[in-house]
Amino acid sequence: MRAIRRCCDRLTSNPFVRNALAFLLLCAASVSLVAPARAQAPIPQSFFVENIAFPTTNAPPLALGSWRFWNTYVSGSGAVSWASVNTAAGVYATTGFDAAALAAKANNVPILYTLGNVPAWVNGGTQSLPTTAEQQEFYTFVSYIVARECPVLGEVEEFNEFNGAPWWVGGPAAMATIAENLYPLIKAACPWVTVLSPSITSGTNATLGAVEINNFYSWDQMLQGCAASGLPCFDVLNVHGYVPQVYMTVADNTVVNAPENIVDVIDNAKGVAVQDGFTAQPLDIAEGFAGISPTDTTTSMDTPVAAANAARYLALIASAGISQFSYFTYGTNNISLNSSGSSLGLSPVNGLDFTGRALKVMESWLIGSRFASPISRIPGANIVRTAPNDPSARAGLVSGTFAPTGSVCNGAPTGSGSLPTDWAAGNQHATMMNVYVVDTGTASGLPYIDIRYCGIDQTAGSGTTNNSLVFDTGAGTSTQNQAWVIGVNAQIVAGTLSCVYDTDLTLSEVGGDQSNISYYLNTGPLLANAFQFRTYQQSSAPTTISPRFSFKPYYNSTTPCPFDITIRLANPDTDTGTRWDGALLGADGNIRYIVWDAAGGPSNYTVPAGYNYYQDVRGYEHPISGGIVQLTNSPILIEQAASH
Repeated sequence: MRAIRRCCDRLTSNPFVRNALAFLLLCAASVSLVAPARAQAPIPQSFFVENIAFPTTNAPPLALGSWRFWNTYVSGSGAVSWASVNTAAGVYATTGFDAAALAAKANNVPILYTLGNVPAWVNGGTQSLPTTAEQQEFYTFVSYIVARECPVLGEVEEFNEFNGAPWWVGGPAAMATIAENLYPLIKAACPWVTVLSPSITSGTNATLGAVEINNFYSWDQMLQGCAASGLPCFDVLNVHGYVPQVYMTVADNTVVNAPENIVDVIDNAKGVAVQDGFTAQPLDIAEGFAGISPTDTTTSMDTPVAAANAARYLALIASAGISQFSYFTYGTNNISLNSSGSSLGLSPVNGLDFTGRALKVMESWLIGSRFASPISRIPGANIVRTAPNDPSARAGLVSGTFAPTGSVCNGAPTGSGSLPTDWAAGNQHATMMNVYVVDTGTASGLPYIDIRYCGIDQTAGSGTTNNSLVFDTGAGTSTQNQAWVIGVNAQIVAGTLSCVYDTDLTLSEVGGDQSNISYYLNTGPLLANAFQFRTYQQSSAPTTISPRFSFKPYYNSTTPCPFDITIRLANPDTDTGTRWDGALLGADGNIRYIVWDAAGGPSNYTVPAGYNYYQDVRGYEHPISGGIVQLTNSPILIEQAASH
């Protein structure tokens, strides 16, 4: 349907005159119903979406394909969410929505409308719809508002961040049922609209207080519910792409997100989608941003640090084959038009700030181009010395003495096992968990080891028990602010995530701090499940570092929770490679390279022969001398000749 809508946009100069059946039939005859992967097609202006909160105040100065309405308010006219519009049964206050729609039409952009925010009169203020009657109130509202605003709608997001409070506490199974019922209602009210799946927020969210594994668990359960129904629930998969927060101290002592961690959010979403059978649908990020920490309410977006992070984040999303992306952030220093009155990189007083200029330049690099090779990290020397299939690894028990009753650990290898040379099992809790080496080998060209965890967590605290596999007990020494990347390919090969609280990668500093990131394991291809994160060492003095994979079962104080899962680990890596590059094929047929050093550099990068200029995110051109450029954390575009 996205392809139909974009075809129709080309057939008429007015994107809002799309309700003629002739246009719909003509487009349906000429395009596929499955949108092509964005990595194989030029990036269109419609890729870029902006969350608009004050649509009649300022028009964002960027090349936007549509506006997203969520937290949207028109002064003197009201807001556009379900609770704001549907003030009582059968009562609709549409003045605000109508004004917002007129503003969108005046700017010649369609609307991505996000559903959510259950009215207090429906369920007493609780963000759930447990009864059929309450669900029907939602369906009645959706049918009404989608039909009323159809001429300006391009997309509808079925629900905002259903993976927890404050927007939804009804659980993923109920959301799957709602999506299944919403889809035909939305299509009946506005046939050409593209329907986005209910969204989760990824990473660690300051408002929701949830870690990534739990968020993707909700998404996984919702997708499984839709798959089981056998009925269409949506046209496009959709997550909100906030990067999991890790320590990242930069030169001006600002603690910010590491925007490169969005790669793992996207990989995680794709892996879960493949596992649940959703291989044809495109993936959108209908909300996301990385410039400063979401909890930072003092650092201005008008800084080179924020601009560099925003530009890297946008480049990586465009490179990853995402179908569409919507800018958003929150806190005092908002990027989007929201309660602070500021816009995406737009200061009402000073015009475009550092971040706004960087994003505008980045859009000029991307629109009309496609990635001949996606942006990826140039790895450094791996300090993990032993591969997982090392001959010293032997099947059997490597940790634990607990033999639970029942079938929890039945069929486990007998005898004492051993891990690869230089590996170790740390933080053992032998009274509730057994850890076995099951097998070693090679799959998809990657040496692997299969680890089985089974038992019953009986400790006093949810998720407090963990079992760590240290990839190298003598990995090396790190200095303050030194950048590290830790990674492993991980895949479920037996059992399920039932009673599993968390799995994460951790970089520990002996006697000091540690950074870690959660990952939602799945049964998707091992080669595609690259689990990786970037962090900075925090201790002021040199210290030994310890890269490890941690497994945490779930504890329930009233009902012990048995777990049994076998995880395949391959390609463990810990290195200091922080340079990223990718090849961009322009509409003119020329290859250009987007490159940067996530650690800030400066570091030298050898450019291909015949490339003589680079452009920075301010839009300035610079000559290249001697075939070498110095990289910083701000992306540059390497060109054969100056573009202007």
